[in-house]
Amino acid sequence: MMMTSSSTTTPEPAVCGDGIVAPSEPCDDGNDDDTDDCVDCQPAECGDGFVHAGVEQCDDGGDNCENCVRTYMRVFVSSVAVKADLKGLAGADEKCQQLANDAGLEGRFIAWLSADGVSAAARLEHSTLPYKRVDGALVANSWNDLVDMLPHLNALDIDEYGDKEGVGEECNTCPVWTATSPLGAGLPANCNNWNSALLIDVYGGECTAKDARWTQGCGARKCTDMAHLYCFEQSQ
Repeated sequence: MMMTSSSTTTPEPAVCGDGIVAPSEPCDDGNDDDTDDCVDCQPAECGDGFVHAGVEQCDDGGDNCENCVRTYMRVFVSSVAVKADLKGLAGADEKCQQLANDAGLEGRFIAWLSADGVSAAARLEHSTLPYKRVDGALVANSWNDLVDMLPHLNALDIDEYGDKEGVGEECNTCPVWTATSPLGAGLPANCNNWNSALLIDVYGGECTAKDARWTQGCGARKCTDMAHLYCFEQSQ
């Protein structure tokens, strides 16, 4: 009598990211997108360290995030002074984001700057949430409060690390590039749309001031000078 042998095929181990939902995987969408419904083959949820696009405003990263909902918007003045040749608005925004990342501030930050045809008011989100420095001090109760021409509750003189920039409230103690009025409107001179460091005038702000001088009112500066940036958090 001839004996026959039977063989058992060993199933291939589950590989997260192959697009095949194995018995051990709740999901597998086959991509590396950390903002969709499936992250590392697990359903996206609050507290997983990733912001679920369209569902979460934040993911409990930082003092202004509770249950993945943002409670206020953070703003800081840059710890470094930079030349006006910023490679445009995009370069200024990249600088703000880099500074935020280096300081461990999660979220998206862009610069309070205006250029030809685009004002800071058009670039920045008009949030109904309070605006606070990274040390928690309240600057304004909302966007409308930020640009209502009245003095801010606190000066924007705290940088991304929570350290104070400048002393007192005198012009040129802590100069800031802005080309922007207190209402968020653009001003005519902007260092060739922030692409030039020539001997031309530009209007800027003073980070130690709570009144309109925070963004305009300390006279003209030369684009060859060095100045700081204001960096504002955005919800998305």
